[in-house]
Amino acid sequence: MRKRRTIALLGLAMATVAMATSQNAPNGPIDQRTAQDAFQELASLEGNWGLRDSEKDFRISFELIANQTVLVETWFSNGQKHSLTVYHLDHDRLLATHYCPQGNQPRLLHKPGSETEAIAFEYLDATNLPSLEQSHQSSLSFDLSNPSGLLRRTESYRQGDEEESSTLVLERLGQDQASRQEASRQDSR
Repeated sequence: MRKRRTIALLGLAMATVAMATSQNAPNGPIDQRTAQDAFQELASLEGNWGLRDSEKDFRISFELIANQTVLVETWFSNGQKHSLTVYHLDHDRLLATHYCPQGNQPRLLHKPGSETEAIAFEYLDATNLPSLEQSHQSSLSFDLSNPSGLLRRTESYRQGDEEESSTLVLERLGQDQASRQEASRQDSR
């Protein structure tokens, strides 16, 4: 009798734990990627990237600075710097600040728990943006899952209720390709 009661109590305890765990579990896939993990994945992009299958004079450079605690993404178009995004950790958060040619500086927060393998950011706040009715970057993501090493970078801009997204498919430029682009820019001056 005592053995049955112990087994029954043990079963009841296990069922209670299982129910509590399932009630606290988030719906959908769980992203175990921490802000630190996401930053390390982004840091692996260090180097120069260009548009796949394009002859445009465009590249994105990723560079680690400040004792490798900050990743700077610089866009170059026609030999000129175009925009800049800075990624850094803030305790257990990963932030991105985009210095836009429009003159505003949206801050985006890493969004853990996304349903894809992409590293995703969403709008947090901005400086020099008087109203959310004005155009500003509202989201950003990097998909590093392509086995051939291609990078998909998707960003969205919002103005009022309208949002427009664009995706760049980028490939890592070898040292020779980056040097040729730089030489081409110098020759055209």
